[in-house]
Amino acid sequence: MSYLFFETEAELDAATTRFSGLSHESEAAARKRRNRRRPLTREVVLRDENGWGPVALECIDISPTGVFLASDLLFEPGEGFMLEFKSPVKNTTIRVWSRVVRVAEVERESPQGQPGMAFEFLDLTAEQAEELRHYAAPSPDHGWVVEPIGAH
Repeated sequence: MSYLFFETEAELDAATTRFSGLSHESEAAARKRRNRRRPLTREVVLRDENGWGPVALECIDISPTGVFLASDLLFEPGEGFMLEFKSPVKNTTIRVWSRVVRVAEVERESPQGQPGMAFEFLDLTAEQAEELRHYAAPSPDHGWVVEPIGAH
């Protein structure tokens, strides 16, 4: 099993840009974000408040405040959904009401070059928020370490 190690946030940002093919506009947007995002590949199940769904989408990245999901099926900003996914830290399921905050219709607008949507979490518990902060945060002792899920 191999790990990528980054001494600084700048090194992580540079590597993320190289590997994801982000444009210069996307790099600037990433610097303005309130919270660090970290790649996470797993299924996220989406349902709406009227019982529509479930629809399984692929998670691209996650932060303590939201998630980007790859999808050809795109919803309007402001629409609300219940998202359900396995925690990247514990063997638990996170269920959280979320709303669409950004839609990436073309490849250059999206991480990993896929159309999809960014969702903002609306009602995470304090414990869930801490799990996601832990997952997305750099290690204070060792810098940024990107390791395979389940390697803990």
